[in-house]
Amino acid sequence: DRVAQETLEEHDRAEAEAEADAKARAKARKRMLDRLQDRLRDKFRG
Repeated sequence: DRVAQETLEEHDRAEAEAEADAKARAKARKRMLDRLQDRLRDKFRG
């Protein structure tokens, strides 16, 4: 069944994109937290 196969591929692609999106968001959040910690460290040091 070709239609079912195409639907399955669409689903896989959507899932892969969602996973990549989640990883990108996690990376961005980690960068933000790192910057925040740097600012706090500078504030307490100075």
